[in-house]
Amino acid sequence: MARNLSITASASFQARLMRAERWRLALMAACFSILLILWEARRLLHGEVASAEGVHLPVVLIMLAGIGLLTFGWFDVTRRIRRGGSLPWARLIAGASIDLGVPFGVMLVMHLHSPLGGYAALSAPILLVVPTVIMLSVLRLRPLFSLATGVSAAVLHWALVVHTLTLHQAPAHTAPLLMSYGVLLLISGAAAATLSLFVRRYITEAVQEAEAAQRSSLALHTVEKELDIARDIQMGLLPTSAPELEAYDIAAMSRPAAKAGGDYYDWQALPDGRLIVVIADVTGHGIGPALGMAVCLSLFPI
Repeated sequence: MARNLSITASASFQARLMRAERWRLALMAACFSILLILWEARRLLHGEVASAEGVHLPVVLIMLAGIGLLTFGWFDVTRRIRRGGSLPWARLIAGASIDLGVPFGVMLVMHLHSPLGGYAALSAPILLVVPTVIMLSVLRLRPLFSLATGVSAAVLHWALVVHTLTLHQAPAHTAPLLMSYGVLLLISGAAAATLSLFVRRYITEAVQEAEAAQRSSLALHTVEKELDIARDIQMGLLPTSAPELEAYDIAAMSRPAAKAGGDYYDWQALPDGRLIVVIADVTGHGIGPALGMAVCLSLFPI
């Protein structure tokens, strides 16, 4: 559990949360914008509800306010992503309030002022937006938050149902039908929470794998750097200039198959003009033979 907590608190996981939240805000703003366009189209087509003066303007203002707040939220999240920040809980709760406040605000206006009555408002097309809000809460990658969104939506709808039944704007025998909408919203919340849990686990595993790959890459880079140092040291043990011997041109080079190896050569001029040449090779490739060669050189220096 402590490992999961460290992963979800990591910068990599938080960056994924922020990008998912930005997508959610964009999708919600697009959804409300389409609804606003459809609402105005209904008014142009002389729809009975959209043409009612007590309904049209409040609905437009609610949708515009929702779109404006979501757009502001999108820019705020983008700014936080650039700075490597995260969203506080207050922003998450405010975002959920906007998501549910727009459709239920529209339903409340219709419930109170629709010429078709409060009963018709309980199953108005705007109700279909609420499951969309619940399912998009999955992008927050917080299962309990998705469940709370579904529960809140169900409670709000049930409150409108109770108000309608209390005012006798709907027959009593319709209560089970009207209450079933809230039950479906509860089911949507549970489904969103389950999906959010699985997505969160998958992303957590992806972050773990990414961090493990990054650690492996850093370790490999360190090893390669150390091998480069070992190669430089080995090359430094070899002679840097060729000996001068009458009637001979002498040259030598060493090119290990790996970063380092067990190849070695050297020469030593004797006082009588003769030249001692040493050529050696420690079996194998890599740092082991290179170390073996260095040990031999230290034991039998020329």
